[in-house]
Amino acid sequence: NLGPSLDAPPPTEDLMAVFRGPVEVGADGVARVEVPVGNFSGTVRLMAVAWTNTGVGQAMHDVIVRDPVVLTASLPRFLAPGDTSRLLLELTHADGPAGPVSLALASGGVELGRAAAEVTLTENGRAALAVDLTADAVGDHEISVYMTLPEGEVIRRDFRLGVRSNDAEISVTRRFRLGDGETLTLGDALF
Repeated sequence: NLGPSLDAPPPTEDLMAVFRGPVEVGADGVARVEVPVGNFSGTVRLMAVAWTNTGVGQAMHDVIVRDPVVLTASLPRFLAPGDTSRLLLELTHADGPAGPVSLALASGGVELGRAAAEVTLTENGRAALAVDLTADAVGDHEISVYMTLPEGEVIRRDFRLGVRSNDAEISVTRRFRLGDGETLTLGDALF
């Protein structure tokens, strides 16, 4: 490889996509499917196709999936080793009791400017918090944010930050002309 890497940085959050093959309808006329939501906030589109020997039908419906406090993170697409930037955490109260929300942050491969904070959210209130980042090692690193809600529930959200070395690889070509009977020793001095 003689040029910079063209590998794309990872998405900052996991995408949501689940498929289930044929599901039998129960005696009550209902088909039940568990859909693991995981670390996701947003709109999920549910789609289903049903058929019998005499007909076919389909339906879809959008469902909002969110935690009682919605956490949105804005972070750089990628950093190079030694780069500094900020992670913006925005919290929005959506449901449940308002009050103090504690945040704890953890990461490997990315140095975080603060490890903990607390914000107070009012009913439907918002808060923002900026966290300094310094990229250390090349790789795809997880940044975990733990929110402790007013009633004690702990919610974990994970985000990914790619750290890429943008330096092009260096290669050197050397030519040696050897005459009849001459030898060349490949040693430390040559490399």
